[in-house]
Amino acid sequence: MTFFFDNNLSHRVPQVLKIVGHRGVRHVRDEFREGDPGDPAILRLAAQHDWIIVTADSRMRSNPATAAAFEQKTVRAVFVGGPVFRRSRREQVIWFLRRWPEIEDVMTGAPAGTLIEARYGRPLREMTV
Repeated sequence: MTFFFDNNLSHRVPQVLKIVGHRGVRHVRDEFREGDPGDPAILRLAAQHDWIIVTADSRMRSNPATAAAFEQKTVRAVFVGGPVFRRSRREQVIWFLRRWPEIEDVMTGAPAGTLIEARYGRPLREMTV
């Protein structure tokens, strides 16, 4: 199981998760050294490799070009909402370290099409498109 962080979240988060022993975490920078390829390319890559997208980009669900991937249930995603992504890199890392076991547990074995919202100070919840 691989979690694929997009550019809406700091690349430091997956780096620290790897350092403390969590495998299967990548950042868009790991795949695309030349820059962000855009949401459609990220969704295609995630579907091809069965990666779970981790993003703070709520527009991904409403943009017609990307919403279809969620409606067709070809990918899984964790949407990080609220103030988490507006916090410093350090605070983002701390938040993810605290919540990561729960996120992993929920997404382990989750079928394609599973969308989870992770917000600061709230329990994880399943979402719909």
